[in-house]
Amino acid sequence: MQDTHECPMLARATRRSLPLAAAMLAALSLADLVTSALLFAGGHAVEANPLLRAAIPAIGLGGVLVLKAGITMVFLAIVLAVGRDTPRVFARMAWVTCAAYAGVWLVGALGFLAGLG
Repeated sequence: MQDTHECPMLARATRRSLPLAAAMLAALSLADLVTSALLFAGGHAVEANPLLRAAIPAIGLGGVLVLKAGITMVFLAIVLAVGRDTPRVFARMAWVTCAAYAGVWLVGALGFLAGLG
């Protein structure tokens, strides 16, 4: 496998892939945030994360949503900052994270639609 320093085309593709993966992760997070807010507000769902669920009485649902968005933003900032040194590794990690996030979100959405959520 060639190193990105040896292949200018691969280096350019990798430089584009990392921000694209970060943008996709941000979009997935936003979709999760919006659907969570709507479902929580309507009483149709509860927070699945036990730590965040325990925080709701202390900081409220809005606080939990802000916390979730903040955690995602910190993660994205770390990926983009550290990813400059090893862009291929972090691009792959970001895409795997996107796939996992989308999978979990889809399972939750399908479970809710099937009456299991």
